[in-house]
Amino acid sequence: MPLVCPKCENVIGLDKVRNHFVCSRCSTKLAGHVWGPVIAGILLWSIIEGVICEVLYSQSGHGWLTVALKIVLSATIGIPLFYFMIKKYGTVTFDDEKPTKVLGK
Repeated sequence: MPLVCPKCENVIGLDKVRNHFVCSRCSTKLAGHVWGPVIAGILLWSIIEGVICEVLYSQSGHGWLTVALKIVLSATIGIPLFYFMIKKYGTVTFDDEKPTKVLGK
């Protein structure tokens, strides 16, 4: 399920999701929760990166072409993985956080 505003069902792009933000359609205060999916994405990407390195370096050695291929393969797999993790497991809720007092004011 894509990230949507819980009030108006407006789809929210990944570039708009923050800890605290406002829906562009209905101006409702919202909170984005994506740290869990980001951490899971980093862990998955690290595991995949390890497998890619092991296979490439064992088959092709440590030349510059192998390093370039590793970077391309890693980005080709990792970037869509992050996009999928955040879109699938990220959530948007109403922002009910109370403003905190700043010390000394």
